[in-house]
Amino acid sequence: SHAHMIMNNPSGRRIYVTDLGLDRIMIYDFDKVAGKLNLIEDGIEPLPGRYGPRHFVFNSEGTKLYVINELGSKVTVYDVNEEGQLRIIQTLPTTSPGFIENNYCADVHLSPDGRFLYGSNRGENTIVVFRVEDDGTLQVAGRTSCGGNWPRNFTLDPSGRFILVGNQKSDSISVFRIDEKTGLPLLPPVQYPSKAPACLKFF
Repeated sequence: SHAHMIMNNPSGRRIYVTDLGLDRIMIYDFDKVAGKLNLIEDGIEPLPGRYGPRHFVFNSEGTKLYVINELGSKVTVYDVNEEGQLRIIQTLPTTSPGFIENNYCADVHLSPDGRFLYGSNRGENTIVVFRVEDDGTLQVAGRTSCGGNWPRNFTLDPSGRFILVGNQKSDSISVFRIDEKTGLPLLPPVQYPSKAPACLKFF
């Protein structure tokens, strides 16, 4: 068992935990009086073996959940009902067709306007971009070089105009301008030295 990410859903009513080692997502209700977590009904959502769910993000309405799977190199899309339970509606690969080398997905983020979903590929060394359709499903928009080696973490600035990628094994942060129409990071990035960056946040 390897719990990798814990997050409240936008309503604040449920807490979600990805278990990378056991390929599942667990959903809890927080008992404020007792100070403990209670697994909700149908609160264990299994994924196929060796998917390795890592990070995830909700859309602003809390009706969709996007999970990036480290070991399976896939993004999984879920419907979220009023009780916070999940129903899988789509799974897409993060790497390019024909890519056969080892790859380990890391981070996932939505653009501030919710139009694009971004994921990082450690191995292929790319940022994959998905267009978010009106129904919340995804279409591949493209992939861009991460500008270095091993993009463990990345973040979008609050305006949604720039993406900053922490390339852990090449000791750099790559800063890309984002094409407003396609959502793709534009090459070449501006490079800033940083020793093994692992987490980037705006405050």
